[in-house]
Amino acid sequence: MKRQFLYYTIIILALHSSCSEQPTSYPKSIEKTVQPSYTQKHLKDLSKDTIIKNGKVIEATDIGWAYTLGLSVDIGDDTLEFNYFSEKESENTILNKEISLSYYYKLKYDPVLPDRTQKNIHKITGLYKILDPGGDLPGSYSITEKNGNSIVIDAFIYEDEKALEGKVITEYYKESYEINITSLKVIEKPLNTSLLGNWNLISTDSIMYGNGTIQIRVTDGEGWSIDFGGGEDPIFVKSDVSSNLIEGKNSGGDFKIELISKKPPLLSYSDDGRGGHFNAIIDQKYNQIIDEYNQFLVGTWRYDDGEKTLEFTDEKMIDDDREDTYVLCNNCMESLYHEASNEKNHFISTFDDENRSLSCIMILKLNETQLEYVYLGTTNHEIYKLTRTK
Repeated sequence: MKRQFLYYTIIILALHSSCSEQPTSYPKSIEKTVQPSYTQKHLKDLSKDTIIKNGKVIEATDIGWAYTLGLSVDIGDDTLEFNYFSEKESENTILNKEISLSYYYKLKYDPVLPDRTQKNIHKITGLYKILDPGGDLPGSYSITEKNGNSIVIDAFIYEDEKALEGKVITEYYKESYEINITSLKVIEKPLNTSLLGNWNLISTDSIMYGNGTIQIRVTDGEGWSIDFGGGEDPIFVKSDVSSNLIEGKNSGGDFKIELISKKPPLLSYSDDGRGGHFNAIIDQKYNQIIDEYNQFLVGTWRYDDGEKTLEFTDEKMIDDDREDTYVLCNNCMESLYHEASNEKNHFISTFDDENRSLSCIMILKLNETQLEYVYLGTTNHEIYKLTRTK
């Protein structure tokens, strides 16, 4: 069931009566119409329980309300459409993201014109009371019958409607259901650090592309920067940085890079040859350039000037209460340091939870017992010295 985004139709039939708190009669109504702007498809199945689903945001629009987005979310067997209030996300940051959401269906009342040809139209006559005047977002008002029954309607409340406060009105409405979001979280996929670094060609079934090396870096969590050597500029491929597969276009045509083994680390490269060399490359194998630094770095280190420790696992750099993903490489992941670096230096690049580059660290000294490093690109030029504890 596809649901339409929320728009409001407010049709109020106002009854001019005395402003007494306890009206004793309900005189004839006079019709007052506000420009219709609300329609919504009725949901046949209503679940009163909270529903938890994972899905993908396939459409995100700024609907013109403060911090409110109109979202379409594919949950596999259905597409949910709803408005979502967020001061953090925008239509650009949430589009195409995987999300986890909790929601329930809430009964709501939609004002309509009195029309005897339409089915399922209800009528209520009672006291009009503004509950929330609203503003940039809709407000709400209630209508309460003499027997105490009442309904609450969410709508924009205009100046002339505020004069109806305390009066008796007759409202025609339909019942429908809306999605109420109780929780929405973007699912951040971990960076596939196994693809990062420098790779050398070890076997090929055809011509060699580039100079037989591939350097793969990540760009702000949005995709990969790939340098095929041979004097060409690195290319950017917007892609899922948690995947083992990279597909893009270079001077060889449409290419595919796939991590086919982590231990030992092996890449497969292929392209269709339509970019320039005309002969397709079906399968080239690359192994990762690994040196003794990889063996030495993992472990726990203590700073020489205090009790603070620094720990490296295979993928995480844990400094005090901070834990970041890192990769050890021969060139910093950020292009800012790429030109200044060389193959003799060793670097650590760190990333946040959204796979965006955080820092570039140059290793000055690393062996079985000692580690010295300095941060690049900052005003802090202190050299940190550490000793292995385990």
